[in-house]
Amino acid sequence: MNDEGTANFYLFGGASRRDGVHGGNYRRALQAQNWPQIYPLGFLPLIEPKIVDYSGTLGLRGVMGGSWFWDLSAQYGHDRFDFNVTHSLNTSLGPDIPPNQKSFYAGALEFNQLVTNLDVTRELDVGL
Repeated sequence: MNDEGTANFYLFGGASRRDGVHGGNYRRALQAQNWPQIYPLGFLPLIEPKIVDYSGTLGLRGVMGGSWFWDLSAQYGHDRFDFNVTHSLNTSLGPDIPPNQKSFYAGALEFNQLVTNLDVTRELDVGL
């Protein structure tokens, strides 16, 4: 730890991106959720999520009064999940609606969070 009256600054963070592919429920050729004119043998829709996460923390810590330690920090985090479906179809559009769309953007989930924190601690000799 540092000496009385001084403070240390710290900073760290991270980021990631993930792309996935997962098969949905198979649609048989003559099932109501299929147009055989588009997929004569049926089809397996693919769920393709795109996920981006990042976060960062910065803080300042020091000593006061000789035996009290303090740490003040703030952290921001972000997550976004884009939901895409490919190799699929929308049966309500019918088989003849050009261009027979087979890929869809099904929406996104997004979360942001900002947290601040203050810790104040002291060593205590309990004689054990």
